[in-house]
Amino acid sequence: MKQQPGYYILPKPTKSFWDSLLFVIKIPISLPGWIVSFLLARIITNIILNPTQAKSQRPVHLVHLTDSPHGENNIVIVNLLPKPWYKTLADFLLKFSSTFFRLPFLAAIKQKQLRYDNADDKAHIDKLIYDIGLLSQGDATDNDCVGIVCDWEKIHVKGIEHLDDELRAYFFQQLQEQYGADVLKPRTTNIEFFTLESPDDAVLDSIAVSAQNEDSKAMSERKFVIVCLAHGQSYVDWIKRFHYSAEKIGCTVVGFNYRGIDYSKGLVWTENNMIDDAISQVERLLALGAKPENIGLEGMCVGGSIATLAAARLHERDLKVKLYNERSFRSTARFLAGSVLSDAPSSLLSPVTWLRYSLVIFVYVVLAPVIWLAGWHLDAASAWDKIPFADKSYSVIRNAMDENPNAPKHDGIIEDSWSSMASLVDETRASLVDKKQLGQSLTPEETMQLADTPDKHHFKVDPQFALENKKPHVIASRHLVLANSDIPLRMSDHMVASFKDKFFQSPIASSSDEPNRSRSTADVLPI
Repeated sequence: MKQQPGYYILPKPTKSFWDSLLFVIKIPISLPGWIVSFLLARIITNIILNPTQAKSQRPVHLVHLTDSPHGENNIVIVNLLPKPWYKTLADFLLKFSSTFFRLPFLAAIKQKQLRYDNADDKAHIDKLIYDIGLLSQGDATDNDCVGIVCDWEKIHVKGIEHLDDELRAYFFQQLQEQYGADVLKPRTTNIEFFTLESPDDAVLDSIAVSAQNEDSKAMSERKFVIVCLAHGQSYVDWIKRFHYSAEKIGCTVVGFNYRGIDYSKGLVWTENNMIDDAISQVERLLALGAKPENIGLEGMCVGGSIATLAAARLHERDLKVKLYNERSFRSTARFLAGSVLSDAPSSLLSPVTWLRYSLVIFVYVVLAPVIWLAGWHLDAASAWDKIPFADKSYSVIRNAMDENPNAPKHDGIIEDSWSSMASLVDETRASLVDKKQLGQSLTPEETMQLADTPDKHHFKVDPQFALENKKPHVIASRHLVLANSDIPLRMSDHMVASFKDKFFQSPIASSSDEPNRSRSTADVLPI
């Protein structure tokens, strides 16, 4: 891996003559899929990922690290990179280059640098230096920062790697000359921004948030959690969660925007592009010396599917990464069919029931093959089964026993009994119960699965949280609490406990020692 300060380049794959010949031979076979992909894949991308909805980072961006209304734990990110007007065109060209043949002139677009000898670039940096001064003096005029006095320890600069050597030196020199030695103070939050260039030409805008003193350890000893974001999300929405998870787990949380989203470059065309982005983040850590067993992937909704698919591919390479799947689904077809079946009348005599079943048949007979050809089948269920039980965990919103009849029973987006990943776990568990009752012996893996109490993974919306007509699916994990239990455990802390268990072998309490588990999570405060 090539490495510059803050910029990492993973090696490009090289094709042999025989690989190229096989590619040509397979063209007639691949052609139907290419046609469907060209016509539909990007449309499906916009439905599943919704990249245009993702929040764009502002030049001066305020981030709250807690829910405190007084803002004592705010930080400000100053983004040195302007977003060029031709970004969409560049993203399409990068996709074309990585799919068909490389366009050499795109190298400058991929590694775009601001230059000291460019008057516009220098003026842009001068403006940001001025804005940083306003922040430190409490005179900022940018949206949420108005009236806020931001200490130097809370100002983080992103995009240093995109300045050439002369402009970088000028930037730091001007800061010290204009604002003094305070600019050198250590930051209160351990954040690193970096750029990762994947083997297929995507350029991923990335962030690493570390627990205190975590980055002083040897890479082989450090723990990492890579977060695969959900539908319509940018990592600026998740920095608070990254910070909380990093501190509670004692690790570094890596977030990134998928290719094409906000400042990341390239284009998501199929699920493989998103999976490759996640795997590229793992490859960077491995190249830096991290151990695969010290790396975890987590994701919510479509991010959970991507994390699961990426983890399975890594396990196929004998890289034993960990996984946490949050509120996710088994496959695209299951998700669509579940949406049709949701709240269906139980009577077979109802015309609505027959209409729904007809739509389910249409999903599987017509839509599923098209989705598969377009490269968006997201078969996370098969991937889940490839990962050993000890290396994975999950959570779901399931509130069937709540005393409040008006409380939502499921997450409202993913139909639970048919579509959710939890339903797959339920089916597997039921088959193991039958196997045991028939007197058949269980493997150690099956014994572990059967011993895992499902209730440990079931959550509900905190009764103290006002839903305000929102679906539970979109509620932050810190507002979801363990269902059917008096244990004050939130979904965010369930994820923390899962990774601590897998990284540090500090077991999550079983049902036989629930009182101890209650005490162990009492000091884990919601963010």
